[in-house]
Amino acid sequence: MSQTEDSVSDGFIEAGEIVEMDLNAELVVLSSCRSGLGEIDESEGILGMQKAFFEAGTSSIVVSLWDVNDKYTAFFMQDLYKQFKTGLNKSEALRQAKLNFIKNHSANPYYWSGFILSGNLSEITFEDHGSPYIIFIIGIILIFLLVLFFRKRIKKIKM
Repeated sequence: MSQTEDSVSDGFIEAGEIVEMDLNAELVVLSSCRSGLGEIDESEGILGMQKAFFEAGTSSIVVSLWDVNDKYTAFFMQDLYKQFKTGLNKSEALRQAKLNFIKNHSANPYYWSGFILSGNLSEITFEDHGSPYIIFIIGIILIFLLVLFFRKRIKKIKM
């Protein structure tokens, strides 16, 4: 996932590195090709990215079961995130995104049916961190007040 290659990182994130993370994430979406597949181990089950993210603290995950088309996956993911934002639970949001994709893009299951959800199905809770415009406006007001304050101090010093 890194654009630079150095002695610490080869630029690829592997399951062993993910397991060591402390994610505490409600949802991870892996929209890449075959992100839900892995190696079958007799004692551990399926070993792959999905299991690694669960072990790292993710409560649910969306993955693909086969190769996906970049263009249509972008459309699908954009709608999926919109559905999450509406307050639907994760399963219903995925279902609605699939129905919308069928209606607006293609009924061919190759493009939409490979995406599956595992884990906790509750809705996603979004934290409102305020509008960046409000922070910008408050910053401008503070700068204006500081300029006024220093102008008055300079006038008093000159007198």
